[in-house]
Amino acid sequence: MNNHFAVFASSLALAGLAVQADAAIVFDSLSGPTSFFGPAPGLGASFSTGAGGGVLSDVKLLLTGSSDFNGSPTLDLYSDSVGGPGAFLTTIATSPAIDSGLSPTPAVVDFPLSSPFGLQPNSRYWVVISGATNAKWGFTPDLSGVGVSQEGMFLPNPPYNSFWGDLPNQAVFYALQMQVTVAPEPSTMLAGVSGVLVAGAALLRKRRGERG
Repeated sequence: MNNHFAVFASSLALAGLAVQADAAIVFDSLSGPTSFFGPAPGLGASFSTGAGGGVLSDVKLLLTGSSDFNGSPTLDLYSDSVGGPGAFLTTIATSPAIDSGLSPTPAVVDFPLSSPFGLQPNSRYWVVISGATNAKWGFTPDLSGVGVSQEGMFLPNPPYNSFWGDLPNQAVFYALQMQVTVAPEPSTMLAGVSGVLVAGAALLRKRRGERG
């Protein structure tokens, strides 16, 4: 019985690892030299999904600022509209999470989604800081990260849609510093877990047969 339990427990652990392994970073510009735009209300950065779509599970931004600012910022997800933010889709994080993560020393602030949001395959989305905040968002000329070179930034004042990170009247290209993680759809994750558990059950049956 103990051996059977050990095999089953191992199957569950492998199932969990399989699900975690399927989560993928689709955009990552956190590395490289950094300067800062800010205050950041209205700044946005785009990312795109692959053929599998998935669910948005985590967003990280490189930010700096004072945590004692009495603002009401939100970090929001928008659809794409002609190369800029379109329709509002969902809120990724609200004021307490944003303000508490700010520091005069630049740091990567993590915003895991409490309710992962479903994304369409082969689609572009925008992550936008909305509302009053003194947060400053890092940007870099390093476009070598995952998914960065074909994406852009949105500068709200004056409105400017920028692809491949190009700033107006400048030859150097830039990207706002962000990391976006997309996980498989729940149905896909369940299929992966089921496959591992079926394999574990088959192993149990085989061991019982050998002992019989």
